[in-house]
Amino acid sequence: MKTINKDLNTCLKDALHALRTDADKAVDDPTEILSEWNPLLFPAIGFGGQVGDLGEVPAIDWLSLITNGGDVPETIADWMQEVAGNRKTLKAWGAALVGLVTGKIDHPTGKGTPEDPYLFEIREVGSLGTLYLSLAGKKDKDGNATLVPGLSFDSDPIDLDDER
Repeated sequence: MKTINKDLNTCLKDALHALRTDADKAVDDPTEILSEWNPLLFPAIGFGGQVGDLGEVPAIDWLSLITNGGDVPETIADWMQEVAGNRKTLKAWGAALVGLVTGKIDHPTGKGTPEDPYLFEIREVGSLGTLYLSLAGKKDKDGNATLVPGLSFDSDPIDLDDER
């Protein structure tokens, strides 16, 4: 396992070194370079990390999953339950997801429940309104958490019966 990890790490270092504009600078930690490039990438895709002052997103143990031949869908479902089952984690993960698109970390509105989901602003659509990602966590009677995603569009009403 150490050989696989070392080879993967070396390969990633070399690839990142080739992509850097300041090629004279050595790449010591490839995850640090990727994190500088976009600090929201790792938390958004399950590699874990802190998302601004919103909280930390847990990581899936990808290397162990690959080397031990684990059940990928089950592992991702378990991770998703962990994210959906904790409102602070859900808020951080949602901010990381939307931050990949917007380039910034925004605090959402809402409480993260199905009745009052977190709303993360994705973008304003001209003068029509604003598109949001909505996320909520819902627990069943057995304590299992379910992610409830959605899209929401907020706009002012348009009067179609305007008689002038």
